[in-house]
Amino acid sequence: MEAEERLRELIADRDKEIAELRAENEKLGKAMFDDVKIINDVCVERDVFKAENERLKAGGPPGAWHCDECNFFLGTTVIDVAGGRMGTPLVEEVPTCGNGCGLMRRETWMEYRKGVGATIKRLHEFCEEREAEADRLKEGIHEGEQQRHLILAQVATAASMCTGVLSPPPAVDSTADRLIKVEALLSSLVKAHR
Repeated sequence: MEAEERLRELIADRDKEIAELRAENEKLGKAMFDDVKIINDVCVERDVFKAENERLKAGGPPGAWHCDECNFFLGTTVIDVAGGRMGTPLVEEVPTCGNGCGLMRRETWMEYRKGVGATIKRLHEFCEEREAEADRLKEGIHEGEQQRHLILAQVATAASMCTGVLSPPPAVDSTADRLIKVEALLSSLVKAHR
């Protein structure tokens, strides 16, 4: 009997191990299915990217036209305000130059890239100039604040000296000495304020 019981326990343990292995196998199968799906999505994206790359190699940026005579640039963009979309017309006629030079040609990607690069450089320089100007203005404000605090301190000193002039003089200073000090302080205030 004991042997049968032991055999049943071994069979139960084996069944439990088999159930765990099946569950793990199902998880791995699902993970493999998810991986295959991701790989398929990446392949589709790659194919779309390749098609777009080939389309872009065929010509310049859509809607970008250039005049060789006067260097005029024309961008033809259709804006759909109601739909919130923007794009270029599917069929484009070759436009004439706005300066009357004649027909324009499609701009190449290299020209477009150089133009965008020059614009970025100009904007970067503009931002640096504005930052330097802001720093100069901040410095001027700081200097103005320091000057204001100095004048306020001088006014407070003059006010305290005036109070001393009007009150009974101490034995050490004469009234004439105080008046001379107040006049000197007031003249320095006037000079500093100019």
